[in-house]
Amino acid sequence: MSAESSTTRVLIATANFGEGHNSAAKALKNVLGPDDIAQVVDPCMLAAPRTTQRMQEAYRKLTVYSPYIWKKIYNSCDRRDFSKERVPAMRKARAKLGSLIEELEVEALLSTYFIYPYFLERHVKRQGRKVPVFTTVTDSIEINAAWFKAPCDHWFVTDQFTRQKLIRFGLSPSVVHEFGFPVHSKFSERLPLPATDSLEEFKIVFFPTSNARHMSASVRALLAADPRVKVTLVMGKNVRPLGKKARELREEFAGRLFLVGWTKRVPEFLATHHLIVGKAGGATVHEAITSNCPMLVHHIVPGQEEGNLALLQASQCGEFVRDPGAMTRAVQDLLAYDGALWRLQKENMSRIAKPDAARSISEFVLDQIS
Repeated sequence: MSAESSTTRVLIATANFGEGHNSAAKALKNVLGPDDIAQVVDPCMLAAPRTTQRMQEAYRKLTVYSPYIWKKIYNSCDRRDFSKERVPAMRKARAKLGSLIEELEVEALLSTYFIYPYFLERHVKRQGRKVPVFTTVTDSIEINAAWFKAPCDHWFVTDQFTRQKLIRFGLSPSVVHEFGFPVHSKFSERLPLPATDSLEEFKIVFFPTSNARHMSASVRALLAADPRVKVTLVMGKNVRPLGKKARELREEFAGRLFLVGWTKRVPEFLATHHLIVGKAGGATVHEAITSNCPMLVHHIVPGQEEGNLALLQASQCGEFVRDPGAMTRAVQDLLAYDGALWRLQKENMSRIAKPDAARSISEFVLDQIS
C-alpha cells in the first residue's frame, strides 16, 4: 500500500543517512501495526530521489574515507538554522511531508531524523494544520544541537546521560523521555548466550567497512588473539569490494573464518556469538546491548557516533580499538581469567538494556493523540 492511498494516525519519517534512522523507524512500525495506524516514509527520497541518492553516496564515502571532513560538516549543523530553506531538494521534501500530513489526515509525526520537525513547522505556518511532533533521537550523549532546537513536543532518548544533557541544554524534563533506542523485537525474542558460557570457543561476528585492507588486517588480528576464536565476517552491501580478499582469508583460515553477504540473520548472530566488532552506529550499539553481546568498536563516524562509543564505555560494555594490535589485545583481555571481563560486560549490558523501547515510545505517542 502506498503512503498516499489511505489515512494513517502516525506518520513515521525517516532518512537513509546512516542505518540508525531506518532501523528505529522499522522497529516502531513493527509495534504500531498496520498502515491505518502507522506508515514509514522517507520524504527526501520521495521528493527528490536522484539528489537524495547522490547525497547518501557522498555521506557514505565521507564517513568511511574522510571522516574528519564529515565531522566539520556535522559540527556546522550546530550553528545552522534549519527552519530556513536553502536547498531546492529540501524545499521539495518539505512540500512532500506537508502533503502527506494533509492527504493522510495524520494525527502525529514521529520523526527518527532531526530535520523533519523543521519542515513541518514551515508547512504549518504556510498552509497546514498543527499536529503533535515526536522525535526519536537515534544517537547517544554527543547530540547535535539540531536535534534539540527542533520545534518538537516530545523527545525520546536512549539513556540517562543523553536525557540529562538535553535538559542541561534547556529542554524541560517533562518533554525528554528515557525510553531507549527502538530496537526491533526480533533482537529481544532470542535468548542471548549466558554469562556462564564455558568459552570453549569464542565466536566473533565482525561487521567491516568497505576498506578491504582494514578488513584483512582486522580478521588476522582477531584470529591471532586466541586459538578458540572463530570469526563470522558479515560483508553486507560490501561484498563487491571485500569478497575476493575475504575468500582468500577463508582458505587460509579454514574452519575459523565464515563468510556472510547480505543477511537478515543479524539477530541470530548477536544471540549466538560472544562478541561483536563493528562501527559505533546507534542501531548497532543498541542491538548489541539488547542482545547482551559485548562490543569492540573499530570505526567511528566523528560527531554522532562518538557518543554511542561513550555510552558503551560509561556502561562498561565495550571499547574502541584503534588498530589491529589493539584488537588482538582487547580480545585477549576479554578471555583472560576465565573470561572475567567478558562476563562482567554481559551482565552490565543486561542491566541497561531496554528491549521494550519501541513499545514504550509507540504507546506514549498513541496515548498523547487519543
